[in-house]
Amino acid sequence: MGCGTSKQITVVENRKTRVNQECGGASKIKKHFRMEDTFWEKKKILIPDYERMKFLDQHALDTPKELSKNADQLVKHLLKVTKNTIEKYRVIFRWEAEHVDFNDGNEIDTTVSSILETDKSSLGGYATLYKYLCELAGLECEIIQCPAKYGNYLPGDDISLENATPNSNKIQIKKQWYLCDWTWITKACDNSEHSDDVKKLWNESSFICDPQHFICSHFYDQENEDRAVSQSEIQEFEKWKDDAQKTFGYFTYGINTVSHHEGVIQTPNNKVLLRIRATYDLDYGARFVTIDEEETSQTMLRCGEDYSNNVMTFEDQDDVCFDVRLPCAGSYSLTLVGKLPDAQQCVQGMSSDLLCYTIKGTGNETHHSFPGERFGWCWGVNRRFLDKGFSMINAPLIPILKADSSTVILNVKLPNRESSLMCALEYTSGTVDEKLLRCVSGEKNQDRAMLHILIPYKGEYHLKIMAQIGDDGVSYIDAAHYLIQSQQAEDVDEFPENKRLWGPSRGFYEIGLETDGPSRIVSQNGTCNLRISKPSDIDLLHSIEHNGSKCLPSVFADGIHTGLEMTYRFRLPSVGYYWFKLFGKRHEPNKPKQIGEWLIENTSAWKDDLFPDNNCTYGPNDDFHKIGLRSDLISYHCREWYVPIGFAEERRYGFVAYNRNRWK
Repeated sequence: MGCGTSKQITVVENRKTRVNQECGGASKIKKHFRMEDTFWEKKKILIPDYERMKFLDQHALDTPKELSKNADQLVKHLLKVTKNTIEKYRVIFRWEAEHVDFNDGNEIDTTVSSILETDKSSLGGYATLYKYLCELAGLECEIIQCPAKYGNYLPGDDISLENATPNSNKIQIKKQWYLCDWTWITKACDNSEHSDDVKKLWNESSFICDPQHFICSHFYDQENEDRAVSQSEIQEFEKWKDDAQKTFGYFTYGINTVSHHEGVIQTPNNKVLLRIRATYDLDYGARFVTIDEEETSQTMLRCGEDYSNNVMTFEDQDDVCFDVRLPCAGSYSLTLVGKLPDAQQCVQGMSSDLLCYTIKGTGNETHHSFPGERFGWCWGVNRRFLDKGFSMINAPLIPILKADSSTVILNVKLPNRESSLMCALEYTSGTVDEKLLRCVSGEKNQDRAMLHILIPYKGEYHLKIMAQIGDDGVSYIDAAHYLIQSQQAEDVDEFPENKRLWGPSRGFYEIGLETDGPSRIVSQNGTCNLRISKPSDIDLLHSIEHNGSKCLPSVFADGIHTGLEMTYRFRLPSVGYYWFKLFGKRHEPNKPKQIGEWLIENTSAWKDDLFPDNNCTYGPNDDFHKIGLRSDLISYHCREWYVPIGFAEERRYGFVAYNRNRWK
């Protein structure tokens, strides 16, 4: 449909059911999408058992090739397994679709005898042969000859009302006429530049066609197909010719156009926002290419340069939106793409193309692409993100964030406190995209996360959020993509480089640790505390950095006398950010692993002495309690001592206890 192209089209994941401001969620969709789900209402009645159709299809496919030389023997062979009229129509249609090769040469002979002899035909010959074979089987069949929109048709193309080709048949079942279409039985190869290079593609929708779909691609009135051409019919024909090109998937998935119904869109500012709605929950994308104006044939590929990155796909309330930026004035083909998520796509022969427009830009404006080196980003929130229990609390549904200051803040609800996020920010308005590794900081408090995004430059940014989904703690998926726009430049104090959320990791909780403190700590007067509850058999180690340098004298690990609590006390000699890392392990022989990291923002320097330079825990350890000792003192203790020379001096003292049977 529309311009064919060899470029791989990647659809993006979205959600249909909208997210409320607190919890979010995805809509219910079919777990298994069967071929029967693509049938229109009357076809479902005619074919109640699709397994029977598959049996007939296989019989047709297995027909010996030599039988095609004798039409009577061929029909007799095909009908020997049929039980009723529709089965007879079906097995003949399926045989012809498989065994007759398409050839669009100008000199191809489309007589029945020639087709049976060569097993080749042009489009018109298919309808002729089907009528002939059906009549041999005693079945009613007529040829339909009408204008049609073929494979590379684009809305607005010049089609002659008089230039009609035999391309379809109508068959009669129980005194009711039904349509069979040969237009989509064959399909050009993806890497083909020649119309005679095709491959077989069985398309179930071609047999007993949905009339809605048929009249979108064929100018045909079943009630009055032989009417004379009148002025009103010409006007109706012009409207049909310029309609948006709708595929079988458009009707199967219950798509409706919301903003643009005509297939040719004129835009004076070289921008357009299209909206559609769908009954099914689909993954969406778009293919956006320039049109080769010099090539006018519907049978040739007419695509120019690919600008699919100039389309942003996102959802706004009940609408799926496609924000299209034309790079400059000119003619473009826009194909909207949709498929069922994950492995549910799609029944054989059903294209993911939904709808095709021709867009003509007439203005002087030029527009660059949306951020990204590849097509297929999920702008906004990813469905899998919601299915895992995550949700955005304060982000808009439209994935464009306007930065009114130097900081943008996003709040995220996590499915549990063990979950985590990773973030990346890229400035895309410069001559070269710049990764801003120190302009994103995320903090986690229980099942809530807060993302702080610094905006230092004027222009556009791409924010990528990834969510942890696996129990291994390292598996992440794309969670959301946002476009951030800023109209100002400001100086910012960058964060330490860390893509993950500050705070406890999954391993922190796995070994039984707890904390009620924040993961981003703001210190006053150069000092602050972090309290952690722990089992008695867990050993903790720590490190702290400032501007890339370790500074252990800034932290004091205070073990409470019960052995079930640890308080880390900080004395921070410099203003700025400190990076505190925590490591944990059970008693020997396990090796410690990192179980959390905290960001400390110090607003005022500590002016007094620092702590001893020692990465250890002060206070009683587990052996202290095992040998029956008890203490009511805290490990961080200071008192005055009086000495004979007559002045008081404050000092730090350490006390070490030994068990005579086990020296330490």
